[in-house]
Amino acid sequence: MSQRSILVLEDDARFGAQVVELFGFLGHRVTLASTGASGIQAFSEEEYSLLVCDLTLPDMGGVAVVRAIRALPGGAELPVLLMSAVYKSPKLFERELRELGVVEFLPKPFSLIELGRTVEVLTAESAEVSGGDARITATGSWRTEKVRTLLGDGEPAFGKSGDFAQRDLLFMMFEGFHQHVAGRLSLRNDKVARELYFLNGYPVWASSNVKEEQLEAVLVRNELLTVDEAKTVRRLSFQEKVSYGAAAMSSGLVSERRLLMAEKDQVRQLVVGCFAWKKGQYEFQKGDSFVSQIPIHEVNPLSCMQEATLRHLELNELAPEIYPRGEHRLVPGPRHDRLMPYVVLPEALEGLAEAISDGMTVGELFVTYRAYTEKLIKMLWLLFRLGIAESMEKLPDSPTELPVGLSDEEEEEPVPPPPVTGDLPFEEMSTMREIRLLMSREAWSAATPKLRGLARSYPESVTVLSALAWCVYNLGVMPGGDEEAARDEAISLLERVFSIDLEHALAHHYMNRISGRPVIE
Repeated sequence: MSQRSILVLEDDARFGAQVVELFGFLGHRVTLASTGASGIQAFSEEEYSLLVCDLTLPDMGGVAVVRAIRALPGGAELPVLLMSAVYKSPKLFERELRELGVVEFLPKPFSLIELGRTVEVLTAESAEVSGGDARITATGSWRTEKVRTLLGDGEPAFGKSGDFAQRDLLFMMFEGFHQHVAGRLSLRNDKVARELYFLNGYPVWASSNVKEEQLEAVLVRNELLTVDEAKTVRRLSFQEKVSYGAAAMSSGLVSERRLLMAEKDQVRQLVVGCFAWKKGQYEFQKGDSFVSQIPIHEVNPLSCMQEATLRHLELNELAPEIYPRGEHRLVPGPRHDRLMPYVVLPEALEGLAEAISDGMTVGELFVTYRAYTEKLIKMLWLLFRLGIAESMEKLPDSPTELPVGLSDEEEEEPVPPPPVTGDLPFEEMSTMREIRLLMSREAWSAATPKLRGLARSYPESVTVLSALAWCVYNLGVMPGGDEEAARDEAISLLERVFSIDLEHALAHHYMNRISGRPVIE
């Protein structure tokens, strides 16, 4: 992305500083002016690629500023983005927007993610963007055809109602974000009901019919209210016919800042918590008529999807989509530049962004992050699904050899995974190869259920039994595992191997590692 120079006119110092920080992070040079006159002066002294201007400035209106800049050298073709917290609908000044060729209007509040993505499109395509075909969008903003094509126009890619499975929610949230939808998504699972509200594609409010998930419980849980104080606020809310949050603040028991923090935390936790459901029913009602009726707390949808994936999606369901890519190189996906800056990687995987840019193989990542295999699999799965990263097959001179076995301060000889030969029918060889790959990456929790299935079908297979013993043992020594029970089961499985083939060398290696018995020569 080439660096662009952006002129920002915003009189709110705090918000202006956030915009400057955002645009700087995206690689642009930014000039911030707090008045119309200083903004016009700045434009007359320097060439800019984009103007971002608030509609209400202390000395003059944003429309007047744009009109003045249009009359200056270089101002006629300048892409202009207007924003306003006062004027919510572009219908109020549609004639001026069209006359001045404004390519984008964003009514506040909007997400900084939304602003960043829009500015990236406008700066990348500035030579081609024109306001001549701009119109009012389905979400109530004003957008030119070029930006509509690149960012979407608010129509969700899913139906208005129906059943959903766990991963469907991820698709719905991402598509809503990608298409900038505004509306209410009602979700139901048995007797539990939640409602998620979206503006410009990101969650801004959420509610639940479960008492433990409502604001009162959140305030008590965060120790902002005692149980008795919570009851007092509830009575006040009923008597004054106001929301619980409004009553908590008017009572003086909770400050506005703490209330806003608690409400935002509630929104995030309700959004993420929906992904714990394996299935349910949904209904989507498009529109933003709720804006004046509820608090607005923008929540990063990518962060929610990431937390939901790490917390609620099953590793064994995602791993089969990752392991076959072991020899593939990572490359940036089509949405990498737009979305990667907003992904907050887990601390343990902080080098993953560089790995994508450097073209590391998936197999190399499993070696680098061998202690965080589960997190790595889930993050890779999410990055692939969001189009942030892709994997590209390569033809190596030889397969990537990954270390296997326990390691300690004394350098021990690695224990090899079981050979794909011998006592299994041909049709099971591909399954055993996949298991070998899982074991080589120490993905014991993914390999073990596959091996148990094979052991039920082929109870006399020493290849399967020895591999199962090693996986069971390694699962047991992991944090949270039952090491003693795992060791006993592993030894029992290896004893079965010896009853079939007393000289099975790999089984003796495993037994030596597990129990200390000497390895036969």
